[in-house]
Amino acid sequence: YTDTLELPFLDDFSKDTVYADQSLWLDSSVYVNPDFPIAPVTIGVATFDGLNSKGYPYDFAGVSGSNLADQLTSHPINLSYPAFDSIYLSFFYQAQGRGINPKTNDSILIQFKAPNQIGQPWKEVWYHLGYSLTPDSDSHLVMIPITDTAYLHKGFQFRFENYASKNGTFDQW
Repeated sequence: YTDTLELPFLDDFSKDTVYADQSLWLDSSVYVNPDFPIAPVTIGVATFDGLNSKGYPYDFAGVSGSNLADQLTSHPINLSYPAFDSIYLSFFYQAQGRGINPKTNDSILIQFKAPNQIGQPWKEVWYHLGYSLTPDSDSHLVMIPITDTAYLHKGFQFRFENYASKNGTFDQW
């Protein structure tokens, strides 16, 4: 992994673009903006919904149910540190904001990729289900400790995924 990023890995989504910073992220399906959240913690946010990177629905036919929609995957990161070094993935999330709330069958999740694992390298480490609510104006802090030695190598990656209605700007996180 000669192209591995070093710590700290930080993105406040403040660049003047609607796409995720390609020096940090491999995907560009999320919508980077300052407009959808209510009282955001950072300058910008990555909005997960049912639209692709061009702003079109993933599925114009309107297939019902909740399906994999947006992904945001980090470039490989150097986590060659001892487990006692207190390494965390931390982020804020907000359901709905100024958009349409994620329903109970929708979700957002985090997966970690162990660089040396053969077979199924991605493992789900956190998720949150959607829920019915009035606009969620709270930003919720999540801190996930990275202590499993399978991840503490050069080439570690993490990704966000959302499951949503894929026929529009619905079920926003």
